[in-house]
Amino acid sequence: SKSMAFEIAEQLGYENEKGVLVSGVERSSRAAREGLRRGDLIIEINRRPLESIDDYEQALEASDGSVLMLVVDGRQKFTKFISLKMPK
Repeated sequence: SKSMAFEIAEQLGYENEKGVLVSGVERSSRAAREGLRRGDLIIEINRRPLESIDDYEQALEASDGSVLMLVVDGRQKFTKFISLKMPK
């Protein structure tokens, strides 16, 4: 059986893409201001490919606080870069 995350990703039009699906973004957050949206797919952080939430957490841990995300836009399916400073 398919996981719920897989089914949601499929509904959003992601077929074989690997990454971490954004389930929500606080409206007033820096991530939202930089263009990260619910339904986006984060495929890389600081040039490290992501396949799981564990990869995501490890990439954030390994960062120096500056994070460059490569993201597939959930609506229009183009890729975009989002640069964030993460609190340590």
